[in-house]
Formats: sequence, structure tokens, C-alpha cells
Amino acid sequence: MKIAGTLSFTGIQKTQKFSFPNKIQLKKGDNAENAQKADKDSMDADAKALIIAMRIIKGDKVPPKDEKFLAEHNPKLYFKAKMLGELAKNKNSKEHDSILEDEDSEETEADDD
Repeated sequence: MKIAGTLSFTGIQKTQKFSFPNKIQLKKGDNAENAQKADKDSMDADAKALIIAMRIIKGDKVPPKDEKFLAEHNPKLYFKAKMLGELAKNKNSKEHDSILEDEDSEETEADDD
């Protein structure tokens, strides 16, 4: 899936194409309902990753668990966001609460074990 977006902040305009790896792998015998749910879950994770990346790019502070989620979900996007975020840091940056739900953070903690 490719998403093109134009980001504009503090007089700098940057157009970036983001590509998300297709993480849906279906086994033989999976029905359409399971495929649809897996696709929706993947799209939700991609949307969360993109929101976190845009906050970082604007120079805002995001919780460490959000940064970790982005780094694990889409490492290329994470590093690009961090580089652009360093350019955009200013004293008016916002501090955000996590957009991840508790169940998302429990999954990443379980993966660490």
C-alpha cells in the first residue's frame, strides 16, 4: 500500500511517499471474513504508525511506547520521521499522550519476552 502525503511546517514543504509492507499472510483455508479482519487490523496499525510519524515529524514529543511501536511496525518510516523531526524541533512543540490502546502495548510487551 502506498500513501503519498505533503507535509508542511515552519516554511518547509516536504512531499514523501510512504510505503507499508504487506503484513497479511493468509494460510490455505482462511475464509474471506478472516482475511477482511486481518486487512482491517493491518490498516489500523498502518494508520496509527502514520499518525505517530507525523507527530514526530512536526517535532512534537511522543511517548516511548509509541516510538517503539513505529520502529517495530515500519522502521524506514521511523528513521525518516526522526530525521525530519530533528529539523522541525522548536520550543512550541506539543507533548502527546499515546494513541495506542492498552491491548496494543500488552502485545508489544509479550513480544519482548
